[in-house]
Amino acid sequence: MAEFDIPPSNIDLMQDTILRGGIAFPNRYSVSVVLPPALSNPNSTEQKQLNIRCENAAIVGRAFSTLQYRFYGPARNIPYESIYSGEIQISFLLSGYLQEREYFETWMNKMCNKDDYKFRYYDEYVGSMVVTVIGRDEVPTYSILLEEVCPKLIGEISLGYDKNDEAMRQDITLSYRKYSINKIELPPKSDWKLGPRGDASLGEKMKPFEQGDTMFA
Repeated sequence: MAEFDIPPSNIDLMQDTILRGGIAFPNRYSVSVVLPPALSNPNSTEQKQLNIRCENAAIVGRAFSTLQYRFYGPARNIPYESIYSGEIQISFLLSGYLQEREYFETWMNKMCNKDDYKFRYYDEYVGSMVVTVIGRDEVPTYSILLEEVCPKLIGEISLGYDKNDEAMRQDITLSYRKYSINKIELPPKSDWKLGPRGDASLGEKMKPFEQGDTMFA
C-alpha cells in the first residue's frame, strides 16, 4: 500500500499559512469595460466614473463537457470541449443623470439599428472587459480578461414613492465568448512580507496591472 505524508493538524501551522499567504477579499476589485470600435471612446472621466461605480461583478467560471466511456469496470468521464457560462451580470450605482445606463443604451443602439433592426457585423460591436482582484496594499493579485463582450440585457429599474432613501442601481448582463487569465508576476514566497492585518504584502515585487500592457500569454 502506498504511503502518504499526512500534514500535522496544527492550528499554529494553519495560522502561519494564512498569515503568509494572505486572504483575498471580494470587496477589493476593479472592473474595466473596453468599448468596441463601433463606439467612439468616452473621455477618461466618463470611463473612470463607469468603472468606479460598478458595485457588483464576478469572477466567471468554466467547465468541460464530458462523455462517459466504459471499457471495463466503472465508467470514465472523458472531456471533449470547454464550456464558459457566456454571461456575466454587473451592477452600477447610478449617477444623477443615469449616464451609466445611457452608456450601455448607446452600445446596444450601435449593435442594432433602431429603424430597420439590422445588426452590425459581429467584430464591430464586441469589446472586452477586465476584472481584477486587488490586495490590501492596492496591488493587483489576480486578473481575468473577458473576450468578445457585448451587452445582452439592460435590466429594469424599479421605481416607487416608498423608495425615498434608496439609491438607484442598474443591472447589466453582458455576453462574452471566453476568458483568459492575465499574467501577473508573483515574487517567491520567501519574499512575502506580513501586512498589519496579517495579509501578505507583495510591495513592489509584483508588477502592477496597467491597462494597455500585454499581460496575457
